[in-house]
Amino acid sequence: MDEVIYTLDPEGDIVLVLDNVSENLPGNLWDIDDSTLAGFPSMHPEPLPESPEDIINPGEEPPPEPPEDVGSLEDENRTVEVPYREDTDQSLDPPQDHQHVEKCLQIRASSKHLTLACPQFKRTLQHGFQEGNEFKSKGYLRIPVQDWPPLPFLILTMIIHGRTRTVPRKVSLERLVEIAIIVDYYECYEAVEVFSDMWINALAERPLGSVSDAEKWLFISWVFQQDTIFERSSKYLQLRYTTNMATIPFTIPSSVRDAIDMSREKAIQRAIECMHDLLSRLQSSTVQCSYECDCMLLGALTIKMDRMQILSPRPKSDFPGMCFVGLASECRNIEIPRWYGRKTSTAHSCGLSSSLPSLVESLEDSLTGLRISSFVQLRGP
Repeated sequence: MDEVIYTLDPEGDIVLVLDNVSENLPGNLWDIDDSTLAGFPSMHPEPLPESPEDIINPGEEPPPEPPEDVGSLEDENRTVEVPYREDTDQSLDPPQDHQHVEKCLQIRASSKHLTLACPQFKRTLQHGFQEGNEFKSKGYLRIPVQDWPPLPFLILTMIIHGRTRTVPRKVSLERLVEIAIIVDYYECYEAVEVFSDMWINALAERPLGSVSDAEKWLFISWVFQQDTIFERSSKYLQLRYTTNMATIPFTIPSSVRDAIDMSREKAIQRAIECMHDLLSRLQSSTVQCSYECDCMLLGALTIKMDRMQILSPRPKSDFPGMCFVGLASECRNIEIPRWYGRKTSTAHSCGLSSSLPSLVESLEDSLTGLRISSFVQLRGP
C-alpha cells in the first residue's frame, strides 16, 4: 500500500492514519486539486479548437480526397517480419487494466493544536484512555482514523493547524455535510467558525429543493448554529415530511425531532378532523343548503376522502406516507360535479371551497419552523 504523508506541523507528535484512501492524492499536500478538495467535479480542460482544415462551412462541398497511391497500398499489404525477442510477451490476451492501488494517508499533526481546538481529542489524550497513556509514555502517538472520509477530515485538520491557504472557500453541500459530521463529533465548532460561515453563505441562497436537502440543512444549521436556516429547513420538514423524524440520517437532538413530528402530526390531524366534521354535518338531519345540494356535496366529499385513505379507518396517529402539503392540496381541490336546480339554467354555486381552504391556510401558517434558541442549551459552545 502506497503511503502519502502530509506534514501540518514539522514537530508534530501525533500521526493521524487513514487507511484505504481511494482518492488520487498527490505526494505534496499543496498539489491537491481545489475542486476535488471542495467536493466539486474536477474541471477538465477545454478541447483544443479545430484546425482550419477541419472546419467545413455549411453549403460547401468537402474537398475531394487525393487518389490513393497504389504503391503505398501494396506496401501496407506486405507481410512484415518482426524479429523474435525472448522478453516479448507472446500472449494474445488483451492487456488487463491495472488494479487500483489504495493509499495510506498519514497526517503529521500537533497534539497542542488538536487538544486546544477539539474537546474530543483532549479527552482521548488526557483522561486515562489507552491512547493517552501511550502518548504520555512515548511522547508521540499514531491514531488510526477509520470513521471519516479523508478529504473533509484533512480540511478540518488543516484549519486547526492554520494551514488555510489551500482550504477551499466554497464547498459542495455534500462536502459541507461531511465536514459538519466531523466537527460535531470532535466539538471543534469555534475553530472552523470563519470557514463554516463562508461555506454556508455561499450555499444558503439556493432554495430547498427536496426533503433530503432540508434534512442536510437542518443538521448543518444545528451544528453551526445558523438560526435562519434552522427555521427555514425545519419549516420545510414540518410541511413535507412523510414519516417521523427518527428516520433522519443525521445526529439531531431528540427534542428537535420530536418538535417537528408533533407540529406536523398536529396539523395533519386537525385537517383530517375538519374534513370529518364537514362530512358529519352533511350526513346530519339538518339541511345545510338543500337536500339535493347536500347529497351532491356529501357524495363528492366521501369519494375524495376515500381516495385519500382518510375516510375509514382513519390513519394512524403518526400518519405514515402523508405530508401536510399534499393533504392541503387535496383539500383545496375537491371536485364538485356541476349540476342545475329546477327551472334554472344557472349552475348551482355551492361547493366545499368556503371553509376548507381557509382552514388549511390557517394550519399552514401555524407551521412556522423552529427557533434554534429554544434548543441551544442542548449543544456545547
